[in-house]
Amino acid sequence: MLALVFWTKDRTTSVVLEKNLQPIVSEGNVTSVLYKDDKIYEAKVVKKSYDKGYLTKLTVDKEGNLMTMPKITASQSALKMKGELQETLKQDKSKKTTCDRKRKNQGSKNHQPDKETQQKSRRIEKRNTEDKRQREDERQRQDERQKKDFDDDDKMDESDEEKDKSDEEKDESDEKKDEGDEENDEGDEENDESDEEKDESDEEKDESDDDNDMESENSSDTETSEGHRREEQRREEVRRERERRLRDEELHEEERERNNRRINDVQRRDGPRDRRNLPVLQNEIGEDPLQICRKPGNGRILICEGFNVWIDRAFLTVVNRWKGNPKEMTRRLLKKIVGAENLKRMCARGRSTRYEPIPEDIISVVEYYVNRRCSPGLTPAEFTTAINMMCATLRNPRQ
Repeated sequence: MLALVFWTKDRTTSVVLEKNLQPIVSEGNVTSVLYKDDKIYEAKVVKKSYDKGYLTKLTVDKEGNLMTMPKITASQSALKMKGELQETLKQDKSKKTTCDRKRKNQGSKNHQPDKETQQKSRRIEKRNTEDKRQREDERQRQDERQKKDFDDDDKMDESDEEKDKSDEEKDESDEKKDEGDEENDEGDEENDESDEEKDESDEEKDESDDDNDMESENSSDTETSEGHRREEQRREEVRRERERRLRDEELHEEERERNNRRINDVQRRDGPRDRRNLPVLQNEIGEDPLQICRKPGNGRILICEGFNVWIDRAFLTVVNRWKGNPKEMTRRLLKKIVGAENLKRMCARGRSTRYEPIPEDIISVVEYYVNRRCSPGLTPAEFTTAINMMCATLRNPRQ
């Protein structure tokens, strides 16, 4: 819909869209209007319509009111004379006086042209009313057409807005995926940084030892050059011993992995057919998962620095698929670390007298990892509820 507004500052009028009124008010009220130059001015709403041509033809005075043509009314004397003539015409002939007859004759003389003028005026009024009715019908049709156009434009705008929203949602989902990948990269970088920090701390310790030794050497003037040489040899031996121990540990780890793979291959080759079709298991069948999670090696990594909780790197990569479902990630991590059989006789915090509590360090590590990987994390109450529900489901599976 369109609105004819009267600018209070410039004393001029303009036709604007109704949606540019801030706020939208009825006719005769003052409001703020957004103009073409993207600025807001104060104006008075004079008239509203769907017909722009009709609004432009309206005339507004200096106060912002519509100007209308005054109606032509007859004078009081003419109305009085007309009333007297009508009264004399209605009287009986016996009661009429000569003055009344004269007045009647005068009225009859003047009455003939009045009929003609009345007929003409009736024709003119009839023609005017027909023209007015046609103009109103045409204006109504234009208003309906313009209203349909406005509705179509609004529908098109709504469809465009929905498309923009869908595109924005797609962009947000892509950004979330990128953020998840970045978090994975950050996690790997943090592990690398922690290793680098350990190496740097060892180097700093060595440097501090060297500095202390150098200070002691400089402070002690009585030491001989032979003592300096012995001290350097000792430090070199310590460094070599450390490097040799690291190499031995790496070789021992590689040899153990090769032996495990060799044993598994032999068992699969020499065992029965149904056993050969089973996948290769990295751990022994009878070993408790609670003991396995405390041992490093065999492709296991720490979930969090400072806690002795180890897990397979490949399994941790698979678990990251449930970044959008923190409860499912919690259940899968605990089943892998603690084991389903152990969870049947446990609860989350140990508040129940019938069941054992899950180790506190495992609970802390899993809660930290889930809230770090999942953008909508879990509150402590939600985390505890998810674990207790999982343990109850394992104890009483659905039929």
